[in-house]
Amino acid sequence: MAGFTCLIVMQVTMSTLALFWLKSVRYLFLVAGFILVSELHAQSPWTARSSGTTANLAGAVYASELGAASLVAVGAQGTILSSADDGVTWTRRDSGTSLDLTAVTYVSSIKRLFAVGEGGVILASADGVVWAREASPTSVRLNAIAALGDTVSAVGEAGVGLLTREASGGWTRRDVGFSDRSMRGLAGGVAVGQAGAIFSLTTGVSGVPDTWTMVPSPSGVDLEAVGLGGLSQTSGEVTVVGAGGTILKKLSTGYAARVSGTTGRLRSICFKLGGSIRIITGLVRIDVGEFFVVGSGGAILRSADGVTWQPDLSSTASNLNAVVAARNNVIAFGDAGTVLTSGASSGSMLAITRQPTIGYDQAGNPFLDGAAIGEGALTYQWVELTAGLPRPVGLGLPRISLPAPSFAGNGPPAYRLFVGNAFGIVQSETVTTNRLSNLSSRAVVGAGEKKLISGFAVASVLSTPRTILIRAVGPTLGNFGLSNVLKTPRLTVFSGQSVIATNTGWQTNADVAGIVNATNRLGAFSLSSNSADSVLLLSLAPGNYTAQVESADGSVGVALVEVYDVDPPSLTRLSNLSARAEVQTGDGILIGGLVIEGGLKKKMLLRASGPALAAFGLQNILAKPKLTLFSGGNVLSTATNWSAAGNAADLRTAAKAAGAFAFPEGSADAALLVELNPGAYTLQISGADGGTGVALIEVYEQP
Repeated sequence: MAGFTCLIVMQVTMSTLALFWLKSVRYLFLVAGFILVSELHAQSPWTARSSGTTANLAGAVYASELGAASLVAVGAQGTILSSADDGVTWTRRDSGTSLDLTAVTYVSSIKRLFAVGEGGVILASADGVVWAREASPTSVRLNAIAALGDTVSAVGEAGVGLLTREASGGWTRRDVGFSDRSMRGLAGGVAVGQAGAIFSLTTGVSGVPDTWTMVPSPSGVDLEAVGLGGLSQTSGEVTVVGAGGTILKKLSTGYAARVSGTTGRLRSICFKLGGSIRIITGLVRIDVGEFFVVGSGGAILRSADGVTWQPDLSSTASNLNAVVAARNNVIAFGDAGTVLTSGASSGSMLAITRQPTIGYDQAGNPFLDGAAIGEGALTYQWVELTAGLPRPVGLGLPRISLPAPSFAGNGPPAYRLFVGNAFGIVQSETVTTNRLSNLSSRAVVGAGEKKLISGFAVASVLSTPRTILIRAVGPTLGNFGLSNVLKTPRLTVFSGQSVIATNTGWQTNADVAGIVNATNRLGAFSLSSNSADSVLLLSLAPGNYTAQVESADGSVGVALVEVYDVDPPSLTRLSNLSARAEVQTGDGILIGGLVIEGGLKKKMLLRASGPALAAFGLQNILAKPKLTLFSGGNVLSTATNWSAAGNAADLRTAAKAAGAFAFPEGSADAALLVELNPGAYTLQISGADGGTGVALIEVYEQP
């Protein structure tokens, strides 16, 4: 049965949830009351790879964000290697030093690599290719480095501990307090070292410095490395390895020794998730995979639970000093340039080859479709992610009929495809049935009451923030044939009454490169490098926001405010749009735009408020708004006098469902209830009688 995989689906209740771990099971994950188990009956061999160096390799890190240098290894004489294919082939990088390097880490919050080593050397890189030396407050050898939140820690000989916060960029010395203890390993705020030393890091708050606290250790031997992972990484599961085959597991009552079956020195430990699956089910998150430990004489151990360990067949007798988990496999590093990879070569184990899409068959029925490639039999599992409560919706096929959403009123459902084989499980990107990806509005803007005020919502049942690009465009509109454009737009984003950020002149931003990259990726038109247009690139938590555009110099002109969803589809999304401005004639009418992405039609409530605004104390309102919906240059629908429409009852119901304020009966406000295919649309508000005044345009998602 070698290489055979099957996914077993068992339904359980949260109150009776039991976690099974069968002898042959390697991977397991829980999805909304279902347990999916991937059975693996054969261990993958380790394959020696050519690293291109004979230097001893001491440390490594995997960071998928880095692309061409996603896997980085460091070693003696300033050696730095990188690999883009999970350790199969390697490229030598210039470190700028001949000092021995001992460890490397990646800090995702600041997207930066750090390497440390002999003489207190500290190197930094943004891409794993170009490295630069940073000022170090010590000349003592540093043995390990790791990140804990926004704190980067390095430990070394003579009890040295160095900390830095991402905001400061500088290194500050915070020794662990025992100059006779050399510290060897570090992860998750736990440092270990000589004579069984174990220290815990407490990060400082409100001006209180970071501190190291020694904790009781059941061992007196040298401890070499700290590993994180297991059935619940979120609970801070820690495993420590060291000399004499020592393995210590952190429990609620302290550290306890485990039987390793070896007396050799164990030097490194990692945890390989079963396809990096991290499913959230209410308050439960289960991460499952395997632990790997390497050590002297080519020793390799593995364990499914961190308690029971078994030796693995190794293809080297060289000392192995580091082990890391990559996308599809595990890689070990050792003396004389030794590199071993577990399983098949990169990409041949298991990979998603076509990300999920939503389409229609010849009968007009919607379906989900994806594809994967891998060795042996593949098992497919579709999962609905609506409302943050994953639900299996289709087992066994890469293409299934689109199921009915299981939760109403929580936005459009999202789906992922999980694929399993004998080497593990991988998951696809998220696909949604539809979403609003871009909202915009254009009007004549000035100062004071002539502001263009645009509201939008970041919606989610989770607390996940969203990257949002907001632009206030004036001068660049001249490139599109508009005259009388706003010369100096000022953009301010509010959450309630609080100012989140403001910008006047987009190139005054600290992250101009990030703005340019986001603009290009979204396909938005470029802004001139010397223009006075304003831009903000923000990470916004779910909630309601207002973007205000006004004149920075008192002039009046046409301006455009745009709100873009930068991140890939997920459960957090843009949901609604409103824009308030003074409606004039000609180029001075109020124009709104929206873009719908996805595979299915989307029901929308569109409103143009004029008379209804009087209830909010506004004056000079547009007496008779006319709402026109366009697709390209084609008029799709027009509305005036909402209560005279044949679907007035539906408009009332839709407004209530969206949480919109009610229009007065018999008012001249306008509304449309439409079902739109994915694409770009334009809304225009003008005076039905040629009049002018303040109006509000609103765009609401509908269930």
